[in-house]
Amino acid sequence: MAKDLIEIMTQDPRIEIDVDYDLPAEVAEAVELKRRAAELEQLAQGKQKAAAMALRDKGLTLRDIGKLLDISHQRAHQLIKAQ
Repeated sequence: MAKDLIEIMTQDPRIEIDVDYDLPAEVAEAVELKRRAAELEQLAQGKQKAAAMALRDKGLTLRDIGKLLDISHQRAHQLIKAQ
């Protein structure tokens, strides 16, 4: 809104405003933890798929795979099917 007001008052559409935030360290830490959590979740999904396939190759049922990986047998099926 400040940018719009300055443009209207000066009739200059080339106005640029830089805003710096002085945020508490907890904010940066929370953002970094969320980014790392997303990375780890992606890594875990890949490892979970590999684990499900390895267990299937050993002859385990989808229900057993689900129990061992703490997922539903339907999710185990999705992981194995999505080769």
